[in-house]
Amino acid sequence: MARRIFSAFLVVWATLGAAACADEPGELIQTSFDSAAAWRPASLLEASAAGPASFTSLIPADRESTLMQVAMTPETTDGTWVLVAPYVWAPAEKGKIGARGLTASVDLSLADLIDLIPDLNGAFMGHVEVGKGQYGLIFDGMLMQVEPSGRLPGGGSAKFLTGSTILETLGMLRVLDVPEQGSSGSLVTVDLLAGARYYQTQNELTLRPAIGPVLRADLTKDWMDLVFGARTEFALTSELFGFLRADIAGFGIGTSSDFTWNLTTGAEYKCASHPGTSLVLGYRVFSIDESQGSGNDRFVYDVLLHGPFSAVAFRF
Repeated sequence: MARRIFSAFLVVWATLGAAACADEPGELIQTSFDSAAAWRPASLLEASAAGPASFTSLIPADRESTLMQVAMTPETTDGTWVLVAPYVWAPAEKGKIGARGLTASVDLSLADLIDLIPDLNGAFMGHVEVGKGQYGLIFDGMLMQVEPSGRLPGGGSAKFLTGSTILETLGMLRVLDVPEQGSSGSLVTVDLLAGARYYQTQNELTLRPAIGPVLRADLTKDWMDLVFGARTEFALTSELFGFLRADIAGFGIGTSSDFTWNLTTGAEYKCASHPGTSLVLGYRVFSIDESQGSGNDRFVYDVLLHGPFSAVAFRF
């Protein structure tokens, strides 16, 4: 099943490539993606919004390629640049979550994730970068809401609503730019990243038994992490680039995560027929270890998220 899901990502990427890199400008389409990243809830604790995701891309105005979260970086450090990249990330998830003194294990495969798509209320994943010269700002947002429902033993119904918001703002500084001989582009680039990442998880459970009163419970938690990281991009061919991004965050400051790490790698294909348009395909691994409070006020979110992503990036 996992192989079939990954193959589907390849098909989506190829389809977007045919559209975004079409010979006729009128055939260029901008695509946004909806994706649910939550586990199949068996209880209030087993359904929480799927973890963060963030693509950071960076590209200058004079470059004929774009980059994605950890990837593509400007070939030069002159001029101003803007990058807009809708994306989709489908992570499997494993770990434990807890609230109000109770803890439950989470083990969501990619196949389980596909089963939750009909329960998706809405989703948005987007990435924007702006900058001038060797300096830049990165903005990334991922918002999702899933509302599965079912029947209670003996009659009645149960409805669960789980939502997740992850917002990221980073500053970027180019510290290495190795030019490619005979080209205005770069052979290897390295950027330093620093900023903040905000998380919010929301869960609401409504039970309507056949006999008796309606029962409702809800829990919302949020926190913010300091983030430090780096990314690099390297040319494989004139149109194909590899990239890698790594960052760490949290450090147990206040209510921030005890420790969080993020690793993203993949490739970007530059559309020669449409300068400034790129296709990105990769894989992301994201670990979050957050805990707050004690006793009945204890909240735990200790999960590992990992899965493929794809995007179309547009530079202006």
